[in-house]
Amino acid sequence: MVRFYFLLLLFVSCTSTRNEQNRLRINLNNFSVKPNDCNFKSKTIDTVSFYKLILNNKIIQHRKNRYISLEKIEGLKFYSKGKVGYFNDVNLLDFESLNPKNAIMGVYNCNEKTVNVEYISKSPQKGIYLWKENIFSISKKRDTITAFSETSLDTIQYVKVPLKNFFLNYKPDW
Repeated sequence: MVRFYFLLLLFVSCTSTRNEQNRLRINLNNFSVKPNDCNFKSKTIDTVSFYKLILNNKIIQHRKNRYISLEKIEGLKFYSKGKVGYFNDVNLLDFESLNPKNAIMGVYNCNEKTVNVEYISKSPQKGIYLWKENIFSISKKRDTITAFSETSLDTIQYVKVPLKNFFLNYKPDW
């Protein structure tokens, strides 16, 4: 099993590229989650909204070595065909801040119970690795989603923020 993960890590690290914003990009086949659109009534993801991360004490404690700005917003933007971008420096008044070229690359897959989300990331200790979240609850009004991060073992909440139409012109570069 360890050999499999080592070979997967080696393969992923050999096939990665970077875009003009210096964000890591890999082939979609390297993700363990295979992208699809959410067609289940109970798990509909709104692709025309931004989902803002709600910072709680546990998240702030895990990020104690990282500066957390309350002016900047972190969160998710879902796109069609199972693509998702994780943005960590969003200003909702700035058109360019929601450009997918600035996002951490990710994919999502829906089934009847959960929405599986996976992102690509890089750290000095681990190299390139896949970071997973499982969305297990979407509120009835579809304004809040709750996820469990398999990487940090945290329960995370995101609140829906409607976007103006000019933010919807972007298409992901992966």
